[in-house]
Amino acid sequence: MSSSYKQLVSAVDEPMEVYLSQKGYISSSKLRKIAEGTIEVNLPRRSRFLMGDAFHSFVLEPSVFNRCYIEAEASFADKNDQRQKLTAEQFLNLSRAKSKLFEVNDGCYQKLIEEGRKELSIYWSDDHGVRFKVRPDVIVRDLIVDLKTFSPSTRKAFLADPYRRGYLLQAALYREAITLLTDRVPQFAFLIVELSKPYRITWDLLGSEQLNYATSYLSKIKSQFLQDGLKLNN
Repeated sequence: MSSSYKQLVSAVDEPMEVYLSQKGYISSSKLRKIAEGTIEVNLPRRSRFLMGDAFHSFVLEPSVFNRCYIEAEASFADKNDQRQKLTAEQFLNLSRAKSKLFEVNDGCYQKLIEEGRKELSIYWSDDHGVRFKVRPDVIVRDLIVDLKTFSPSTRKAFLADPYRRGYLLQAALYREAITLLTDRVPQFAFLIVELSKPYRITWDLLGSEQLNYATSYLSKIKSQFLQDGLKLNN
């Protein structure tokens, strides 16, 4: 790894909307779409992501949650309220899932989240001039934690797939960013939460075989789009 590569890394505390507005970078979601053969990435978030997005804010950035979401019934008092409306049932599921997350294993996940650096934007360029960006949910010591939300059925399918439905690319890109930033190679774990009963919590620490595969796959995808000459920095 060249010293010039290392110098091009920066980490910024900034709102999510600022991070999303930064064009000309390849994010982990964009990278997965490249691997899938589709690069139409500038599409609105689908409604099925609503609860996952809300839970991330609810757990990691409560002030952002309060600014962006409101219970639908409460919104009747102010018709001009532009916050995303959630039903009473959705609010209840979010609250129960968060309570379960913070209670299990003697509150270890709550401590980990509170101790960690949350939602840090990291930007860098490689020696080919390709620019990347990531925003890990939680960084605590030499560990990256990614909060994932599922229904009971989709959780089972995710864990049954050794490649984690393409999200090993995310793990590899996040680990590259932290390695460049700190000169230490971190571990990576998915912290999986069900947003409906029974609100199961699963700690999915990736093993060396998965991480080695992820690193190799990331290198392969990078080489592929460089060889294809795709214009991705837009």
